[in-house]
Amino acid sequence: MTRYGMALLSCAALARGQAPVGYPAGQAEQGKAVYAKACASCHGENLDDGEFAPPLKGTPFMQKWGGKAADEVFTYMSTRMPPDRPNGLGGETYAQVLAFVLLNNRIGPGTLALPSDAAALKA
Repeated sequence: MTRYGMALLSCAALARGQAPVGYPAGQAEQGKAVYAKACASCHGENLDDGEFAPPLKGTPFMQKWGGKAADEVFTYMSTRMPPDRPNGLGGETYAQVLAFVLLNNRIGPGTLALPSDAAALKA
């Protein structure tokens, strides 16, 4: 993600009275392992080269999700992915994958872990 894309997510959070999204690097690293097992078969190893699902990084991802709050992305992921068992990974795991996706869109890490449910993430 470009600085512009990062600014879009941050501005959306600030406009809603929220702090910009962040996550610790370790959470993204855990998400990398989960992504490889549960997501890469559809979205591709590089998050943008999958045969069966849309890219999770770069311009296509930002066109869909730029300007939206992190809880919206989390809710979409957890209620629809993986397609054969929506909400089958558990909240903590979805937060890890979201951190990995954010890292790959150049939204740098912070200090607080992403919460493991949409309501907490929204707050």
